[in-house]
Amino acid sequence: MSTQEKTVKPNQCVLAFGIPTDKESFFSDLKNPNKDFAKNFYTWSKYNREVVSELNAILPKLSRSGIVIKQNLTLDEFKPLFDKYEVVILFSHWKKEKSKIEFYDGLVDYNHIASLIPDDYSGVIDLSVCSQTELALLIRKTKSKDLICIYNQKEAIPFVWLNFYAELFKHLKEMNTTYLNAFNIITSKFIKS
Repeated sequence: MSTQEKTVKPNQCVLAFGIPTDKESFFSDLKNPNKDFAKNFYTWSKYNREVVSELNAILPKLSRSGIVIKQNLTLDEFKPLFDKYEVVILFSHWKKEKSKIEFYDGLVDYNHIASLIPDDYSGVIDLSVCSQTELALLIRKTKSKDLICIYNQKEAIPFVWLNFYAELFKHLKEMNTTYLNAFNIITSKFIKS
């Protein structure tokens, strides 16, 4: 059965955060020259309001759906996700000038990230990362034809995407459907609203 035909439930999915998800990691990232996302917010109050408080408000809903949440995703923790989950969602930040994506332990070149995805992985990788085409195109070019890579061509606003995933995983919990079908249904609902 191809990935496009596989029914997926939330417990077969992981939502992995490379960006800071708490106050301690925010302040640590501000001082780290190999981190970028937190620096775009300048202050904890702004970051807390736009990212952390939104995440904390949505986490109970996500948890009830059954999805696995991985905060503070390090590069070493990335590759093993593909052995455990049908769907890997990387919720992070793209540093365009350096062609890197942010993990908890720093910015990583997209070529290296692609090399960590098993060539025969036949699930879904959902790149919830701003304006991310380079990694997505590399994955589509070099990995299994049965792998589905979903990516974002525009700015990814955390509040919007967190609410999107809450609805997506509620749908997957309630319905017997594929990830791609559920993704498309929820996308249509969000576009209409």
